This record gives sequence, C-alpha cells and structure tokens, in this order.
Amino acid sequence: MTTLPRIKKIAWKWFSVMIRLEASNDVGQVECVTCGSWDDWKEMDAGHFIAKNKGNQFYFEERNVHAQCHNCNRFKAGNLVEYSAFIIKTYGLEGFGEIKSLPQNLAGFNIPQLEEMRDIFKGRAKEAAIRRGIKI
Repeated sequence: MTTLPRIKKIAWKWFSVMIRLEASNDVGQVECVTCGSWDDWKEMDAGHFIAKNKGNQFYFEERNVHAQCHNCNRFKAGNLVEYSAFIIKTYGLEGFGEIKSLPQNLAGFNIPQLEEMRDIFKGRAKEAAIRRGIKI
C-alpha cells in the first residue's frame, strides 16, 4: 500500500536527482551554487533556499532548490548569505521576493498529486541523464 509519507519520499528522491542532473555538465559534475565547489552529481545535495519545513509550498519549488555541496547544505545550514546572492543573481530581486512570498500550501499534498509529480521528476531526471550520457 502506498502511504503519503512513502510517496512523498519517492517524489523527493526523483526531484533531487532531477535538480542535480539538470545542473550537471556533460561528465556529471555539478557546481555548488553557494561556494562554487564541484563534485559528481551523486555526491551533491539538492538544497533548499527556504527550508522545506517552512511550508509545503517550498518543498518542490524548483526556484527554491539547487545543487549544493554537503558542507554548505548540511553543515552551514544552507549557507544562506551566499544562497541569497545566487537567488538574486539568477532570478533577480523580483524572483527573490516571489520565492520568499509563495502562498502557503496549508493543505499539503495528496497521493495522486505526489504520484504525478514523481512521474514528472523521474521523466525529467532520465531525460537529463540521457542527454549527458549518465547512467542513473
């Protein structure tokens, strides 16, 4: 039986893979958006600018999630000063404001929504891997 927490975890797995693969170069290397270090896509995190525990609206928002090294994402709590600079450089001040003011998703996600998202993320991850000749 598919439970909500299980399907959300699987959707997140594919979202994370998609984010990191789409950010990778042709040999699967990804640059951390906050410190500039490079590593294999499998060794990087998909880090949230605004933490996913701040609301469901931030969880799968692509403008809010980017490739980060473990050090910045896990040990520097997202390295938010540098992450803010990246967000502004990438999306402009307007985009920065839009991300920070996403409408709350108080209802959360339901299983059909998460299954649809999982399938989309999985498809995009596989497409990115094929374009780069990377096996996932």
